[in-house]
Amino acid sequence: MKPLVKYLLLIALLTSFANQVCKAQHCAWDYYGIMVADIKAGKTDSAVIKNLKITLLDSLEKPVVKERWDAHLLKYISDTVRFWQNPDSTTIKGYIDNENPFVPARMRFWFASSNYVCVTDYSITKPRPYGIKIEDVDGNANGGRFKTITVTLSKNDFYPLCNHFSNWDSGSQYGFVKGFKPVEVILKKK
Repeated sequence: MKPLVKYLLLIALLTSFANQVCKAQHCAWDYYGIMVADIKAGKTDSAVIKNLKITLLDSLEKPVVKERWDAHLLKYISDTVRFWQNPDSTTIKGYIDNENPFVPARMRFWFASSNYVCVTDYSITKPRPYGIKIEDVDGNANGGRFKTITVTLSKNDFYPLCNHFSNWDSGSQYGFVKGFKPVEVILKKK
């Protein structure tokens, strides 16, 4: 085979390979992790308390503010980082990309049951420590008026969603991160 033909075949092969690499789907959860809070009214009570306001705090006990995607405004806004109750089902359809942006509150995390979850990027893990402020904002509607408390988190309460230690999106038969355990909190009534 002539050198020019070999050269052209090599360029065609590399161009084809590069085109496929550019179209590769990357993990939508790169650099993101999750915190899970299991909040109950008593040690023997198995029901998670609904309608709580849970705010992530910095080391000075001030609310952490980050940029997040607002699906209604279709832009990024600065907002306080809060937990939400894990939904019963996932409402996101198809690939997560620019046309179907990442909205963590619409995704069900099977390992989190009906607990409260907070998905955010790794930048919140520095500096330490962080805490969460738990407030009962609906009064008697969730079974009682509970005292507002602050709980200190450890670095072990933040779990990666996209790396070789995390296989949560493969289903419950594969498990989650070894040693995963939600932050357990018992609230007291006022």
